[in-house]
Amino acid sequence: MNNSTTLQNITPDNNIYVSSTAHSLSTLQAALDYAESGFPVFPCNPGNKSPFTANGFKSASTEPAEIEDWWLKYPDALIGMPTGKTSGFFVLDIDVKHDVNGFDSLAALEKQYGALPTTLTVKTPSGGEHRYFIMPETSQTLSISAGKLGAGLDTRGDGGYVITPPSVNSEGKAYEFVDIDVEPSELPNWVITLLLKPKPLVTQTPP
Repeated sequence: MNNSTTLQNITPDNNIYVSSTAHSLSTLQAALDYAESGFPVFPCNPGNKSPFTANGFKSASTEPAEIEDWWLKYPDALIGMPTGKTSGFFVLDIDVKHDVNGFDSLAALEKQYGALPTTLTVKTPSGGEHRYFIMPETSQTLSISAGKLGAGLDTRGDGGYVITPPSVNSEGKAYEFVDIDVEPSELPNWVITLLLKPKPLVTQTPP
C-alpha cells in the first residue's frame, strides 16, 4: 500500500481537546480521515489498548459507516491501526517503563551498527516513541517481536498493530506526532538481519 507519505497529515495540529466530547469527535474524525486515506482502523480500549472488536486488528476497516458505529459505541476509544503489509508500516516501539529504557538499548545498537535514519515518529504516553518505517519486502515474514533487539525495544510488523494520534488514554495522555514534516524511511538492513536471525539452539550436556 503506497500510503506511507500521508499518515502524518491526518492530524497536522496534534490537537488535544479540553472537552471530552470535542476530543471524542476529533478522534472519530481522525479515524475517518485515516480510513479515507486507505489506512484501516479499529477501536481500542483506552485503559489497556486491547481491541474492542471481536477479531482484534483483523476487524480493521476503511468503511465510514462501520467506523462511525464503533465510535458511537466506544466514544473514548483509541485508534488502532494494523502494521505490516496491511498498512505498509513497520514500527519500532521504544518503551520507557519502570527500570527499562529502550532508548539506552537503541543507543547501544546504533553505536554498533549505525544510526537509524530520521523517520516519522509518534511520542507515546509513557514517554517512549513509535518510529514508523516503510514495511520492507523480505524473504521471511517480518512479524512482531518483544525484546529481540534489546530491552525495551519491541517491533510491530505483520500480525501487529499500534495506537495512532490523536488518541488519548484513560489517564489523559496523548499519542502525538513529533514532526509532521518527516516521512517514513526505509528500514535499515541491519535491523532486518537482527530480527530474522534464528535463535541459537540450546543443547543439553549429557549427564
